[in-house]
Amino acid sequence: MREHGSSPDEISRIIRLKYDKLEKMKQYVNADNCRRKLILQYFNDPDIHKYNGNCHGCDVCLDYKWEKEPVDPEKEKEKKKGKIENSDTIKTSVDFYNQGYTVEQIAKMRELGQSTIMGHLVRWYSVGGLIDIDKLINPEQEKLILAAMEAANEHFKLSPIKARLPEEISYEQIRLVMAKRRRAGK
Repeated sequence: MREHGSSPDEISRIIRLKYDKLEKMKQYVNADNCRRKLILQYFNDPDIHKYNGNCHGCDVCLDYKWEKEPVDPEKEKEKKKGKIENSDTIKTSVDFYNQGYTVEQIAKMRELGQSTIMGHLVRWYSVGGLIDIDKLINPEQEKLILAAMEAANEHFKLSPIKARLPEEISYEQIRLVMAKRRRAGK
């Protein structure tokens, strides 16, 4: 008898059992015959011999046709926006910002980093939230970021864009310009 752990044979037996169970689940999901019968077989029900194979209750016996619901991009956007709107951390930062506090003031009040607060505001704006972004990025900074995006021939990767910009322009400001472009349909 081993002191620690299971023997290799025992481990192999357990893995085989788990894979067998996985295969049974796959068979159940992909079945084109009565699912109730499969359940009875799986549990070795003694009355299975009395079973006629049509339960008149499962999706297969009822000839139910499963259809994938088409993905509506607008609904997905609303779901995503709702998740962010419901984030108390982000909502609190946005509320303070909309009350006129600066990013620096919010960071100090909330004991968070300025980049974290900027991240909250960018995420909010990215999903359609309303904030005054003119306080976060001026037209000259936006122009520099757009030029760097073109020069880097990248519109989604931050590092090549940031490498072409002055140090004082933050990643969050780049994200903000990207979000603004997406919202404008560019």
